[in-house]
Amino acid sequence: MPEEATDLVEYFERTYIGSYKRVGNWQLETRIQLRKTSPHFPPSVWNVRDATLNNKDQTNDVCESQASNNLDFDYQDAA
Repeated sequence: MPEEATDLVEYFERTYIGSYKRVGNWQLETRIQLRKTSPHFPPSVWNVRDATLNNKDQTNDVCESQASNNLDFDYQDAA
């Protein structure tokens, strides 16, 4: 992996997959202990695999609501 991609990969791991964090006093211990951290947005929120296989909607209300709140567009002005 290119060095430039490290930050991006770590961001996706923390945000969508979960990552590992060192725990304990790792400087004094001979073995490293890791703890899995939960992602900010777990796969149950963003994964649409099952919906796609079952010909269902491929977004959810949370995504649609957030997207529409982010739009700064007045549909009445466009008409």
